[in-house]
Amino acid sequence: PHAALHVTHNPVQRLPLRLRQQYIPPWPQIGLVPRSTTRGARFETVAFIGYPENLDPELASENFARRLAAQGLRLVIPAPGAWHDFSGIDVVLAVRNFGRAEEHLNKPALKLYNSWSARVPAVLGFESAYRKEGNPGVDYLEATNADEVLAALERLALSPSLRTSMVAAGQEKMKARTELELRSIWLDVLSKRLLPLYER
Repeated sequence: PHAALHVTHNPVQRLPLRLRQQYIPPWPQIGLVPRSTTRGARFETVAFIGYPENLDPELASENFARRLAAQGLRLVIPAPGAWHDFSGIDVVLAVRNFGRAEEHLNKPALKLYNSWSARVPAVLGFESAYRKEGNPGVDYLEATNADEVLAALERLALSPSLRTSMVAAGQEKMKARTELELRSIWLDVLSKRLLPLYER
């Protein structure tokens, strides 16, 4: 409560006690390696980029793995040291939990930004930052249960044009999230908001 300003990475998040806050988009993954162009239209590898314990238990089950295999897909969970490498990934899966009850107001849209930057389509859970920053059905697909995850993956598998259009829409969004743009936002906040507060 004694901080002059709280920087948040979710535009929907509202801090308690009327604390001063400023939304700044998160930096994309450092050293991000985009999907390899040599993969072409291949659609085989589904990646959950995060700690295994954060994956919804239903998606970590053997039953889900079998259902994926029936679609010709496999789920991989890269080690933290490889979270920047999207070169061998065909689709990002980022679902913390199913349903619409939890908006994750303190979580950023970083997984969405990274998928856009890496030129990889994404299937994401219902989260406030994703919905505010992205457009479900246009630059990512949303799923609130395991059946919806599988349906979204099937849609992408059957439609290379959908994958291409989603990637293109994400690339367009990232034009406003370049390093130059983010640096400009930070400098503006530091010089116009924080330094005057410090002087007072």
